[in-house]
Amino acid sequence: MRGLGYKSLQIVYRLHLKISTMKKNLVKYGTISSVLIVGLMTLSLTLDSKIGYDASYIVGYASMIISFSVIYFALLSYYKINPEIKKTFLKSLSIGLLITLIASVVYVVVWIILYYTVFPDFWDNYGAHMVEKLSKSGASDAEVLKQVATIKEYKEMYKNPLINGAYTFMEPLPVGILISLISATIMQVKKKL
Repeated sequence: MRGLGYKSLQIVYRLHLKISTMKKNLVKYGTISSVLIVGLMTLSLTLDSKIGYDASYIVGYASMIISFSVIYFALLSYYKINPEIKKTFLKSLSIGLLITLIASVVYVVVWIILYYTVFPDFWDNYGAHMVEKLSKSGASDAEVLKQVATIKEYKEMYKNPLINGAYTFMEPLPVGILISLISATIMQVKKKL
């Protein structure tokens, strides 16, 4: 009977170590991903006027790919520290999605702070850019007015931090999900090889 209690304690202790290791891994790589995505987003926002909004989109999504590529290294680290854990697709995917969640939430919080403090004129500047772009493309006055109305609608919606946050959350999320799926797939292929 005494041996069974000791074995139960060992199992609980090993489980605690695995959870503790996963938490440390998530915090470490979630922080790295967050710092990268926020730093590159801030850089992209400050360069908007110099490189233009179209180039800024490319820089923004490239920065998301770079920051979420950390997921692959998080998986490598996690399985290296815990070699006895089976490399399942779902385990790898869940780690990737948790890192995506951490970085995306930080991205939203920083964007909202920047939006209301540093870039309160974001929609005015972006709207002017879109109107100029449409005018240069030869769009009709009706199309330009429609674009102006859309920009005003977004500007009004973004006054509400919850709506602002929800729209902003949807920017990095698909990229993070895609990188998580790719990383989890790579882990499975490596396991088979």
